[in-house]
Amino acid sequence: PLQKEDRLLQGILAASIHIWYPSERADLDESLLLDFLQGRAYANDRQVRERHVYHAIDKASPRADILITPIANAAAHMSFMSAAHS
Repeated sequence: PLQKEDRLLQGILAASIHIWYPSERADLDESLLLDFLQGRAYANDRQVRERHVYHAIDKASPRADILITPIANAAAHMSFMSAAHS
């Protein structure tokens, strides 16, 4: 059988987070969601190097949808990001 560590996502990751708040006053921070997934989806939330966060209002059904994906070529991704910020 697989160990828990074997089921966790490895390497550098990206997160797409959609949060539907019950009102404009709600202020759930996506960092809390990433902290919660630590040890459940990946070993450490520091693996998540790219975030796309979207907010909306849904009074009837507040929720969060989270998609975590590996960044295929993390070294090339980081080189591109460095070049883009130079």
